[in-house]
Amino acid sequence: MILDRTIARMLPAVPKPLVHLLAQRYIAGPTLEDACRVVRAANAQGKLATIDVLGEEIKRHEEARAIASAYRDVFETIERQQLESNVSVKLTALGLELDYDLCRDNLESVVRDAARRGNFVRIDMEDSSTTDDTLRLYRELREAGHDNLGIVLQAYLRRTPDDIRSLAVLHPSVRLC
Repeated sequence: MILDRTIARMLPAVPKPLVHLLAQRYIAGPTLEDACRVVRAANAQGKLATIDVLGEEIKRHEEARAIASAYRDVFETIERQQLESNVSVKLTALGLELDYDLCRDNLESVVRDAARRGNFVRIDMEDSSTTDDTLRLYRELREAGHDNLGIVLQAYLRRTPDDIRSLAVLHPSVRLC
C-alpha cells in the first residue's frame, strides 16, 4: 500500500513517453478502431475483453453526455463486429462530479443500450470521494431491475467487506481490485 501511494505520487513527474511505453500492454490505443483490433486479437486467443472510454476530467454536462454516447457507439461496434467484450465505465466521466442525476441518466442510458444488445456494464471504482455515490448508483440501478450491471470494489479498503455484505441482497457481480 505504501508502494502504491509512492508510485501514484511520482507519476506526474514521469515523462509521458515512458508512461505510454509502460502502459501500452494495458491500453489498446486512443481510438475505438485500436480497441477493436486488440479485442479481436484477444478473442482469437479465447480471451474476453473490456473496453473503457476515457474522460474522467470532464467539466461540462455536454461532455458527460458525449461520453455516454461514445459508450453506446462502443456497444454498437461490439455487436456489429461480433466481439467478445463488455465495457467498464467511470462515473466521473458520466458526470458524477457535476450532477448526480445527470450521471444517473447517462449511466442508465448506457446500461439500457447494453441490455438491449445482450451486453454488460461494469462500474469502475474511483477515488474515495466517489465511493458512496458509486455504490448508491449501483444499488439504485440494480434495484430498478438492471441485471447487466456490475461493480468494482477496492480490496484494500477497510469498508469493502461491509460494502459487499450490504450489496449481497442484489446478488452483485463484483470485481475486486
